[in-house]
This record gives sequence, C-alpha cells and structure tokens, in this order.
Amino acid sequence: MTVKNVLRPEWLLPLCAPLAWLAPQGVWIPVAIAGLWSLILLRGRVFPWILRTNPVLPVFLLLAVSSALWALDPMASFQRGLVLCLEVLAGLSVFLRLRTASDDELYRPALTLLAATVGMAVLTLIDIKTDGLLSGWARHGNSVSNGVPYSRGIAFQTILLAPLAGLLLRVAPARMRGAIVGLAAVALITVFLHTSETSMGGILLGLLAAGVVFALPRLLPLLPVVLAFGFLAMPWMAPKANSTVYCMVDTIPSLMHRMQIWTFGAERVLEKPLLGWGLDADRIMPGGHTPVTLASCHTGQVWSVGESLPLHPHNGPLQIWINFGLLGAALAAATLGWALSSIIERTRGNRGASALLTACLIPGFVVISMGYGFWQSWLLATLWLAASLTGRRFQATP
Repeated sequence: MTVKNVLRPEWLLPLCAPLAWLAPQGVWIPVAIAGLWSLILLRGRVFPWILRTNPVLPVFLLLAVSSALWALDPMASFQRGLVLCLEVLAGLSVFLRLRTASDDELYRPALTLLAATVGMAVLTLIDIKTDGLLSGWARHGNSVSNGVPYSRGIAFQTILLAPLAGLLLRVAPARMRGAIVGLAAVALITVFLHTSETSMGGILLGLLAAGVVFALPRLLPLLPVVLAFGFLAMPWMAPKANSTVYCMVDTIPSLMHRMQIWTFGAERVLEKPLLGWGLDADRIMPGGHTPVTLASCHTGQVWSVGESLPLHPHNGPLQIWINFGLLGAALAAATLGWALSSIIERTRGNRGASALLTACLIPGFVVISMGYGFWQSWLLATLWLAASLTGRRFQATP
C-alpha cells in the first residue's frame, strides 16, 4: 500500500469507530473533514447531482432554516439550520465519493472500520463486565456496569453493521470473506451482550424483517411505504404513558420514561400540527422540564422521577413532527422514499439483495425512533456513513 493510496478521504472514516465508543460527540469530525475533502475532489458535482437525484431534500432543508421564523428561539433555530445544511453537504459529499471510488480503494478502509468497531465493542464489554477495570482511571470511579457510557458506541455499530458487512462482501477479495463474516458475527453477538435495549431491538427487528423479505421478496417495494408511514404516523403510533405497552415494560424505567416523553411530545404536536414549533424547539419546549413520576402499573413502586421532555424526545420522526409539523414529516418521508426508489428497482427479484437492503435500513430506523435526538451531530454523521455504504453496496455494476 503506497502513501498515495492512504491519502484519500475514505481513510478518515475508520477514525469514527474509536470516537463512537470513547468520545461520540467527535464522530462528526472525520466525517466532516472527509466530506470537505470529497467536495474538493468532486469539483462541485454534488449540487447538480442532488438536484437531479433527490430534489425533495433541498426543500426539507429550506423548511428547516425557514422554521426560525416561527421558532421559540429564532436565532438558535436559524444557526442550527445552517449547521444542518453543512452536515448534509458533508454527508452527501462522502456519499458521492464512495460511489466513485473503486472496490480496491474501498475495501481496506471499510475493513479497518469494521475491525475497529468490533474491537472497541469487545474492549468496552470487558470494561462493563469488570465494572471499569479498563476505564476506571479516566472515569474517576463512576460505574460503567449499566453500559450507559457506551450506548452510543453500540448504536453506531448497530446502524453500520449490515451496510458495512454487505459492502465488504461485495468489494473485498474472496479470500477475505471468511474474516468479514467472522467479524460481523462477533459484532452481532456483542450487541446482545451490551445493555442497550434499543440496539438489541433494532437488530432483532432488522433480522426479522430481512427474513420476511427473503421469503417473500415481492414485499420489498412496501419497505419505503412502511418507513414513510413510520414518519407520518409516529405521534399516534409511539406507545403512550399508562398504555398496555407501558405497563408491559414497567420494570424498565428507561423505556417508561421515553413513553412519558412521547406522550408529552404528541400533545405538543397537536398544538401546532402543520408547521410545528421550529427547529430544535424541543430543547426549550414550555412544560418540558415538568417532573413525571415513573411508577409500576402493577405495584405502584416508584422507580424514579424524570422530565416531560429533556432536550429531545428520543424519537427522530416525532422530533421532526414537533419541529416542522405535518409538512416536515411529509417532506422527510418523501425524501426517504425518493432515495430508496432506484435501489429497490435494482434489487427487485433478488432475494439476498432484498433481504440485505432491509437489514441495512430497519436497525437504523429503530435506533432513531427509540434512542436519540435526531439532530445530534454524531447520529447524523453515523446515518450518513450508513447511507453512503448502503448506496455504494447497491450501486449498479458498471
């Protein structure tokens, strides 16, 4: 491998793995630098390409920036909207760069990224099981046995696992496929040995949906419909406080709290259903810091007291509804559907490819619907990385 081969923007992407586990807020940095580097190499081709391939996305971004006009904090909303545009530009540049890179240029950085995230998953799992044996010196004795410090790392791995493994099995030499399958298997196992219910649920639903599509590949065209429905119906679809689902998980305070948050968020959506409250309004939503009690439906035991809406609703589609209302949810659903239409057309009739595409999409949708704020830079960077890997995997063969 020559110096020239290493000096390419895709070699920055493996840096995301240790950052995701140890300093997740920094994940956006290598993606942003790789995006800027790619933008220079592409010589401006990103802008006409996106207008040609997905014209709905610029309209969504225009809505995000314009929402400052009716936002609770107009200046903060406007600034976040501009940053979001830059994040999307970086993500699109990486996406287009991976589309134009050769198989040989991609497989080593991609393999390094997979190996790095699996290695970090194993090391952090050891740290959890030993209650901080590896990280106690840095965490000043704070317990890691609940796995919370590493939840973003396992979410990163959950979102990237299928896109990364799928791409590697296409671009890597045949002699490397056994190693790739082995790394992917270890990655899959470590998700269930960590403590994130969201990541476990994402993997399980992804595998289940992939199995259904493999058995019935004619269902694949319904996939964007299902995802679009998730965006459009989320305020009514998300389980609510004191519902049957809420009482089924009343020994898991974190899930109970999220359902309390979703209840509060859905109520705010109904107050401004068309255009929402403005970008990032959930951070300062009136009543958001009102205490809510998390108690067992069956015994009345109080587990803890949380806030009605602490910074964000832990649900990406619901957050889009809160910020931009029906118009934003419709544009988000249309953007996703437009992006998937050409890929689905190319994979139709191929059982394996259809199942893999499903496995690439469902875990990420589950994670953004149950775990984190949609506008967190580390999450957007992870989603763009997953989209870039997925797009390259299902790119038409020249």
